[in-house]
Amino acid sequence: MGRPRKATNVLDLKGAFKKDPQRKRPDEPIPEGEFKTEPPEHFSDEEIAMWNELIKQAPAGVLTSADMFGFEVFVTLAVEFRVKGADMLAANMTRMCTLMGKFGLDPSGRASLIVVKPKKKNDFE
Repeated sequence: MGRPRKATNVLDLKGAFKKDPQRKRPDEPIPEGEFKTEPPEHFSDEEIAMWNELIKQAPAGVLTSADMFGFEVFVTLAVEFRVKGADMLAANMTRMCTLMGKFGLDPSGRASLIVVKPKKKNDFE
């Protein structure tokens, strides 16, 4: 299986288009809206507690409105892990670990992220 494509904004932040600016993908969709930190209404009490725990751990600026459904799946799998532990199905464990990395909740996942930090206000402005 080939390597997954990196987002254009990530490549741009790394300076990948300085030499070959024609390689940019101008039609790549950009998610609109911010990630809603309130848990979904259909969640159980255990899922709400897990949602709140994981939202606090997620790196700032990573989650967008396009990640809501995937994060719901991740929370559901994390609750299953807390309940079943080692008895969790291997396929569910693998999916949970994959999502954990994609959301930047493990060391290698965080290392692959590039998040633009907001600029500090200049006192002289």
